[in-house]
Amino acid sequence: MEATLLDREVWLASEIKRLQRISNRILHGIVDGALVDDLFAFAHELRGSAEHLGVGELASICEMLCAFIDGFDEPECVPPHILRVFVDAALYSLQRAPALGSQEALRRACGALNRASDATRERARANASGKESKRQGS
Repeated sequence: MEATLLDREVWLASEIKRLQRISNRILHGIVDGALVDDLFAFAHELRGSAEHLGVGELASICEMLCAFIDGFDEPECVPPHILRVFVDAALYSLQRAPALGSQEALRRACGALNRASDATRERARANASGKESKRQGS
């Protein structure tokens, strides 16, 4: 049992560092298709690990992030400010994972992230359809 707890702590520390590096890139405006692809791969991997280690709320955040990114045709079109919200929520979840006492706060954060991603996706669709209408009218 002791080795399992130690393994979990090592995994958490490693994932926090990885996510902080991604967060710093977003914070410094280094957001391009490669970063979005890296973040998607990381979130997909993290989702499976989180489920295995019993951090369900983190798995949910990662699943929403993957679905959000998948909603865009080009990775460059994913809004950086929304990526930042997802990354911050995932970091918060990772940092709180040892305590596991923040279930309700994370549920609320997941709901807010879901609403933000839905609204952003709708705006992107509306913008795309408006551009298509303008092209057809020209």
